[in-house]
Amino acid sequence: MKIWNPGPQQPLFFVVFVVVLTFSTPLIGFAQEAARSSDVLTAKANAERDARGDLNPYRWIGHGCLISCAGTGIACMATGDILTCIGVYLLTTSAAITEVYVRHPDPPPDRFIGKSPAYINIYVSTYKAKSAKSGRRRAKWAAAGCLGGTCINGGAMLAATVYIIETFGIRFE
Repeated sequence: MKIWNPGPQQPLFFVVFVVVLTFSTPLIGFAQEAARSSDVLTAKANAERDARGDLNPYRWIGHGCLISCAGTGIACMATGDILTCIGVYLLTTSAAITEVYVRHPDPPPDRFIGKSPAYINIYVSTYKAKSAKSGRRRAKWAAAGCLGGTCINGGAMLAATVYIIETFGIRFE
């Protein structure tokens, strides 16, 4: 029966093999950690860029204009009382501006296709934080839209008043 007897070259091979294994394991861990931190940085950068890009002023101006026009127009047509119209205008305008300021839109889910859960968590939290900071800017745009809605409503009321005066021949003396 033959017993394994290492020669003079084999212990050197085993020593080198053990040293390589010992020092290569932490390097793999460092490489994985670097990849994770790179993923975090990429998620933050993408979220901040997308939050700035998704800040569409025309959307918020239209939002303020539509809410103030619709609310005031419906109230004026339903009641015909100018004080009710003014009250509804103030209510809808403040509601539109408050809703825009408080609202934090979610990012579109198609941006997460093929991404890791850690990437998605970091992206969503950064996106929401960035969009929360832009609430004042969105509220200013909505207020500009409400002002535009006021001009549209005022013009419509003036045109309706002129039409009624011309149609029914009302004279102010």
